[in-house]
Amino acid sequence: MTLDATQLRQQILDLSRQYIELTQSQSEFEPGVSPVPVSGKVIDGADVSAVVDSALDAWFTTGRFAQDFERKLARFLGLRSASLVNSGSSANLLAVSALTSPKLGSRRLTPGDEVLTVAAGFPTTVNPIFQNQLVPVFLDVTLPSYQIDVEQLERARSEGGWINGGFFVLSPGVLSEIRDESSMFEGEPMQSLTAKGQVRAFFHRGFWQPMDTLRDKQRLEELWHSGGGAPWKTW
Repeated sequence: MTLDATQLRQQILDLSRQYIELTQSQSEFEPGVSPVPVSGKVIDGADVSAVVDSALDAWFTTGRFAQDFERKLARFLGLRSASLVNSGSSANLLAVSALTSPKLGSRRLTPGDEVLTVAAGFPTTVNPIFQNQLVPVFLDVTLPSYQIDVEQLERARSEGGWINGGFFVLSPGVLSEIRDESSMFEGEPMQSLTAKGQVRAFFHRGFWQPMDTLRDKQRLEELWHSGGGAPWKTW
């Protein structure tokens, strides 16, 4: 029997689903031995079959599947439209940038406005704030949830905040707090050192400006050529 393109495609999708269901197994978690991935996922045969279905279109950028998802997501959320982006990092940048839109009128964020965020976060959470010339105000988190400490919100709004430069000066003894290569320094080692009272913060009260993006570079160059506006130029 000769298969046409539609039948052959369905056969490929069925086989890909069967393959995942046959090979994917959930091994028992063993504390201290089993690896813990930085992010979790649950993927079954239907998910992989959908990926293969998209690949068979030979269209490897946003196509009919993405457009269909955008329409359904917008309808589910009761919105006029929805837009997919390539990552959560891009979503953060898009969300913060949208809040600077002139269409928001007096409610828009403008350069110099403060944005409250957590100190124990990702660079891609902080970078969009800098990229839009806003000022991040870092707040502590609560353990073990790692959620923002809401008790600090009102104080942060009224008193301003500090920018966490993210630099550490460590003594060799800190290495003993790191169990193995799977340890995240911001996790157990930092928690242990904090509990022992061995963590200190240095407050720099002078000029500070990151240079992580093209906009940062342009800003620093403007200061350099402004004639006395570059605080680090001491000669």
